[in-house]
Amino acid sequence: MTDRSHILPEHDVRPYSVAQLADRWGCSGNVVRKLINQGELACFRIGTLIRIAAAEVARFEATPAEEPKAAPDKQVAPQAIASPARVIPRAPRRRKPIVLDRSKVLPPPSKRTPKADP
Repeated sequence: MTDRSHILPEHDVRPYSVAQLADRWGCSGNVVRKLINQGELACFRIGTLIRIAAAEVARFEATPAEEPKAAPDKQVAPQAIASPARVIPRAPRRRKPIVLDRSKVLPPPSKRTPKADP
């Protein structure tokens, strides 16, 4: 028997992990996660693992890059202006901050008594 797979290498369509895709594109895993969070790159999860289908990678790589924004002197139609980015509010504090009342820690400078020399 041979150790050959029944799947030819050119038909191997295993999904990519975030690290594998980042290595393929020469970027960090955070860039790949950012594309996923922005909805530009579709993924699926297996438990806590994030996987990106090979077909989705091919689709993303075939998509042309966005053109730079128009120069300020050119007029842009109102429909072409993108909505502002979603703002995620900061999480509320879990506990109240500790505030020290310094008047109870040290007496005021005028009431300090000098140390007596022995």
